[in-house]
Amino acid sequence: GLTTVAVDSYSFDVSALGYIGYSEDVDYSMTEIELGGTLVSPGEERDIKQQFAGIAFGKGELSDSGGSADLTEFSGGGHIYFDEGGTAIPFLSIWSTISDLDDSILDPQLGLRFGGGVEFPFGTSAAASLGADYLIPLVDAEDATGLIQASADGLAIRLGVRFVL
Repeated sequence: GLTTVAVDSYSFDVSALGYIGYSEDVDYSMTEIELGGTLVSPGEERDIKQQFAGIAFGKGELSDSGGSADLTEFSGGGHIYFDEGGTAIPFLSIWSTISDLDDSILDPQLGLRFGGGVEFPFGTSAAASLGADYLIPLVDAEDATGLIQASADGLAIRLGVRFVL
């Protein structure tokens, strides 16, 4: 599938020697490609009908009033669908995410994105997707000395199209 972030609310914190030196809300934009497989569970008695597991690669940008930085994200995770046979299929999602600021002295940040959304199938091989997720940093980005640390967290609303091959 292909997704893009439509609305965001992210904060970016930088600290040195454990003291916060910079904290600001930033604009987060991302375009992401997801590849994976779907397991379909037959049977009317089960609420969970499908599970999607995959990997995602994204390129984007963090920007504020002072400038911007390119961002690369690698994720692994998936969706659990609750298909009741209607036109909208709700899902829960959880992704482990590695976020790396390009051309930065900082190592990547490891985080966890969790959320949910709704897919709207059209035809048998495609669906429009609307979802929201929240990124929680688990391991902050830091420089080689460990003296400077940075973390980003926040809410993103994602729009996308999923294709079935």
